[in-house]
Amino acid sequence: WYEKKVKEALKGVKRDNQKEILKYLDIKPIKILVGVRRSGKSTLMYQLIDGLLKQGVAPLNILYINLEDPEIKETDFDTIVNAYIELTNVKKEESFIFIDEIQEKKEWELWLKREYDLKGFRQFFISGSSGSLLVSDYASLLTGRTLTFNIFPLSFSEFLRFARFDIESDDIHFIPPENVSNIKHMLRKYIEFGAFPEIVLIDEDDKKRKLLNEYYESIITKDIIARYRIDGEKLGRLAYYLVTNTSAFHSYRKLRAVTNLSYDAIKNYLKLFEETFLFFQLPIFSLSLKNHFSYPRKNYCIDTGLKNAVGFRTTMDIGRLYENIVFVELKRRNKEFFYWKDKKQREIDFLIKKGLSVINLIQVCYDLEDEKTKKREINAILAGIENFDLREGLVITSDFEDEEVIKNNGRELKIIYKPLWKWLLE
Repeated sequence: WYEKKVKEALKGVKRDNQKEILKYLDIKPIKILVGVRRSGKSTLMYQLIDGLLKQGVAPLNILYINLEDPEIKETDFDTIVNAYIELTNVKKEESFIFIDEIQEKKEWELWLKREYDLKGFRQFFISGSSGSLLVSDYASLLTGRTLTFNIFPLSFSEFLRFARFDIESDDIHFIPPENVSNIKHMLRKYIEFGAFPEIVLIDEDDKKRKLLNEYYESIITKDIIARYRIDGEKLGRLAYYLVTNTSAFHSYRKLRAVTNLSYDAIKNYLKLFEETFLFFQLPIFSLSLKNHFSYPRKNYCIDTGLKNAVGFRTTMDIGRLYENIVFVELKRRNKEFFYWKDKKQREIDFLIKKGLSVINLIQVCYDLEDEKTKKREINAILAGIENFDLREGLVITSDFEDEEVIKNNGRELKIIYKPLWKWLLE
């Protein structure tokens, strides 16, 4: 970009995070991009650099360091920065520094803290695998000095953009009927092969699956086993169980029975999986802390493509895949959410909180044609609406769209039915 632009091949397809991150240029904290391996952090860094150039930042005032380059990895930070200043003759305090895969350098947090406190650069941007950026040394040394952005695989709107698919309308309520059919077709691909950027750009299904398996192995071996020196066979047993059983409840007792691991090992491994953005465990919403910690949690995977390529499958199990998609999207939207269950075992997939208040309830139901299933789902969401004194709830479906007003205990309650594709594009 020393010719005032970043190569198109490096920028890739524009991510939605770019605008959000650039909004924070007027404040000092270190901008940290964390997320699962291969989610597009490096490409997003190039997009941020391109954004700075378009805002008039001089090309020589931007230093990018990729610590996956073996030569650079073996060189200390001060040597790299001094060479940059000597070659460009720029003022360090007016420059922007980007450090990709920062966890590859030992004691990186000490150098970063020193430079930040001495106001060495105008702005700092760093990226890395989540687990390596959440260890206690980092957390304590850089407290109050960072602003973290979680980078996920592509949202559905980004997925369509990557696939060069134009929905031909700024309003999803006015999309031409023939395009709705095409969007549903794209949603099936999104669910089957997931949303890692590189996977989306591959045409052949077999190649997608092979690369997804490679991603999975890299996350397990490089981001967890090698970094934390733990037993790969034991970790692999638990990981395989979790990737097979997504959108499903588990307890420590059940995981011990299935994997033959100790309670402490399971607890530690689940923590590492979450830190590397591979698996997440959703707790119950309860005013009782005892229930919050003791009730079974629900397991979700970062990407349905990863789950489909690696996990054991006998059926498509589309309902659980739909639920997993909604979970990841809620994480992407930075919502605070839980599952909920009452004493009659009526369960709601996602309860969304804002501050002290419950603001929304979401039930995911792929098939509402079965009357027994529909009755169970509606009874659960009505129970939740009553319990939290809400006026409406949302049911995410495969295709059905409607609004239904139900009189319940003298109140008019609304249930909104919305197809998954439309909810994702809102």
